[in-house]
Amino acid sequence: MTIQPNSNMNSIFGAAYNSIRSEMQDFQKNAQAIASGSIKNGGSDYTDNMINMKQNQRSVEANSEVIKTGDEMIGRFIDTMA
Repeated sequence: MTIQPNSNMNSIFGAAYNSIRSEMQDFQKNAQAIASGSIKNGGSDYTDNMINMKQNQRSVEANSEVIKTGDEMIGRFIDTMA
């Protein structure tokens, strides 16, 4: 029996990976803004950047779990087929 890769699973992995990459880029932008000292307006921008960084972190964690879960599902499928 020939097993074809599931395009839905590939789409899920791709979407999670792209989201992680995007969130990491946003995280770096916020970190650079803080590190460069370009934050003004009485520190409110600093707080906004810190909140955004935390949101980026949570998104990366959630998308990492999607990839981990997908990997486990594929592993179980392979074990079942063996």
